[in-house]
Parts: sequence; structure tokens; C-alpha cells
Amino acid sequence: MDFDLNDEQQMFRRIVREFCESELKPHAHDIDENGALHWPAIRKMRDLGLLSMQVPEAYGGAELDTLSASIAVEELGRVCGSTALSISAHNGLGLGPIVRWGNAGAESALHPDADRRRTPRRAGSDRAASRIRPAQRRKNLRRA
Repeated sequence: MDFDLNDEQQMFRRIVREFCESELKPHAHDIDENGALHWPAIRKMRDLGLLSMQVPEAYGGAELDTLSASIAVEELGRVCGSTALSISAHNGLGLGPIVRWGNAGAESALHPDADRRRTPRRAGSDRAASRIRPAQRRKNLRRA
């Protein structure tokens, strides 16, 4: 069994490593000290596919295989664990369920050109402040 990375994976690792060295590493200490992510670097991650690693290309994602997504998180974590954890959670906990179980309406929100203003205000993770009730959430997430 061959455990070596193929040429494409090696190239991807090199690109992500160079990005991390130039865009994240200089800010890693501040990120850990202040508890705030370096948003300019995160915005640039979109161009590398790091914000939609396993989202299908049809929805504007990178459609990476599991090993390539793991390589990306490993490289992020090599220079900034906080950012790696955040990006991993975004991809796995945030986008993963939408990709796997979302209906057509939910999946269309994955496309980079989707109108983000459709998300109701105060519909975030603060359940006490949320104006959307559980029944509405279930209705919005049902399969078509």
C-alpha cells in the first residue's frame, strides 16, 4: 500500500504552506493573545478553496478529497491552531451537514454568489436572542 501523497496533493500542500507562512504565521501570536481571527487572511482563503473544501464544485466549492482537506487543516494548524480549528469547524460543522443533508434551498446558499441577505437578523447561534423558532428551523432544513 502506497502512503505517499500524489503530485496534486504535494502541490496543494506546498501552496497552502506558503499561504500559511506568509498570511497567518506573522499574525499567529496576536490571534492567540487577542482571541480574534485575522480576517484579511481568512478572506483570502476563499481563493484557495479553504472555505469550501468539500463542497461540490457545482455549488462553488473546491470539492477536495478527505486527504487533501486534512492536509489543508494540518498546514493551517502548523502555524496557527486557532485558525485551523475555526476553518475546520466552518467546513465540517458548518458546511458539512448542509452538503450531506441539506435540501436544494439550503444547498443553494453554498454558492458564493448566493444572496447572504436572506439570512434573517438574529438567527445565529445565540438561541435566547434568536427570533427564529425551532419549528421554522426544521422547516427550512428539510430535504426537498
